[in-house]
Amino acid sequence: MSAKKKSKKLEESPANVEDLVGEQEEVVIDPDYPAYTSGVVCDLLEVTPWFLKQIDDEGLVSPPRDNENATRLYSKNELDKVAYVNKLMAEQNLNLEGVKLVLQLQGETIDG
Repeated sequence: MSAKKKSKKLEESPANVEDLVGEQEEVVIDPDYPAYTSGVVCDLLEVTPWFLKQIDDEGLVSPPRDNENATRLYSKNELDKVAYVNKLMAEQNLNLEGVKLVLQLQGETIDG
């Protein structure tokens, strides 16, 4: 193939991928859909598995478990709540009972 033919072929190709396949649609996930494992939550929020277990045992954030291997699966809303509980404990120096009280005053239901 000559250099002349190559350059003509490049000129005819789309300027970018979007021109070729169209605009990419955003994927929307229901904020209540349990999609995050405890390991992912720990990585994202920089908390320990022990912390997640404690707030689960206290009924502050109790995600459903995957039936196959009993793994906790967190939704985006639960992820946000874990972050809020962690923030209350770190910034306000609250213990779990203090966090429970704050959440109850805000109208949250505590499972434990």
